[in-house]
Amino acid sequence: MATKDKRTEQLFSLIRNGAQLNVWDQIELVWRLSLPAIFAQISFVMVQYIDAAMVGHLGANPAASIGLVSSSLWLVWGLITSVTAGFTVQVAQRIGAKQFDEARSVLRQSLFVGGLISIAIAIVGVALAPYVPTWLGGAPELYADAKTYFAIFCLGTPAAFLGFVASSMLRSTGNVKLPSMINIGMCFLDAIFNLLLIFPTATYKILGLSITVPGADLDVAGAALGTILAELVSTCLLLWFLVVKSDKIALAGHPGSFLPEIFCMRRVLRIGSPIAVERMAMSGAQIVTTMIVAPPGSSVFGSPFFCHHC
Repeated sequence: MATKDKRTEQLFSLIRNGAQLNVWDQIELVWRLSLPAIFAQISFVMVQYIDAAMVGHLGANPAASIGLVSSSLWLVWGLITSVTAGFTVQVAQRIGAKQFDEARSVLRQSLFVGGLISIAIAIVGVALAPYVPTWLGGAPELYADAKTYFAIFCLGTPAAFLGFVASSMLRSTGNVKLPSMINIGMCFLDAIFNLLLIFPTATYKILGLSITVPGADLDVAGAALGTILAELVSTCLLLWFLVVKSDKIALAGHPGSFLPEIFCMRRVLRIGSPIAVERMAMSGAQIVTTMIVAPPGSSVFGSPFFCHHC
């Protein structure tokens, strides 16, 4: 059984039983639900700065190649998030109504339909990877690293989607600490994998001791692979706790159909479409900004002050 916050579960139980929470209980519940996500987001942003610093050691061009395509990658992740939201809202509503079998049905459909959509996005992304740097107006010397980084990140789209789904679904059940802890752990894993994959084997002196750290020397490709591997590890853990250990919507021992249902898909479209439009608008603006600032050269994207992720 996944570790839970007893006070949070108590507040959720009151809501499910139709009780009215007073103002202070409402504030407490919002705070308890928000705090783990806030810490996870802070850790994620910190690791992005660590990643930028690590890639920066490769030189201006490798760092600039990542900055060139980062806005396009946020468009991909925004689409994944919108699909996830359409299913998560329905699961939360059914859990609130104590319709756990119906919640499991929506979960199965999310894994099947969302999995297909994420695979399609990955295929399209890999196919477009050779052209994206050119469309963005980047310098020719950035093309090779930029398209490699973009293609590898797109290949990890299914893992990212499953991680988003599992994390969101666990939060819907009231288990807010576990996904936040795993997401924070993913950020540290990302830094470790980056160290092993970006740089060559090197020896470091720490407190008078010589420590040899093996390295794959993959440069920019190593940065993308490090993130994908960290996502795979965290996704596997999240899916285990969701599918096997969850006391409300675990699929293990509860067989059922994964085929999509019309009513569920309509609600996914109705809920997810506004989010998708918003993310496309925001990412589209970032992409346009990239196209405007790209022509001056790699120095713009290599600057620590230019960051699409912020």
